Amino acid sequence: LDPASAVAHRNLAAVYQRCSALFHPAPASPWGDPVRQALACGKPVVALEDERSAVLVGPAGYLIPEVDDYPALCRALGAALITVVVEADLAEALAEAAQRRAAAWQWGAFVAGLRECYTALAG
Repeated sequence: LDPASAVAHRNLAAVYQRCSALFHPAPASPWGDPVRQALACGKPVVALEDERSAVLVGPAGYLIPEVDDYPALCRALGAALITVVVEADLAEALAEAAQRRAAAWQWGAFVAGLRECYTALAG
């Protein structure tokens, strides 16, 4: 069950705006995922570190490298989340980084870039 499906879509933005941090123990999606939504709301992200999340989140998150030891991975993710929630200075720094990261996202620039890519592919 997708946790987001338990919240009406119209209320989802309020959830992100009021949360302390996003806990995302899965790879980031290439399109419209909770990681982007949390960053757009200026929220710290606690997530698994992979190539996509590292580029997307950067300094706005507490990323945990995946390891084969599942209990150790769970402990590391839990410790990261507790740290972000308890350490106000860290949470504030991550939130500021999230706001800076999302500030550059502009719909018009995205559409223009996507059009340019499709035009080049159609070539």
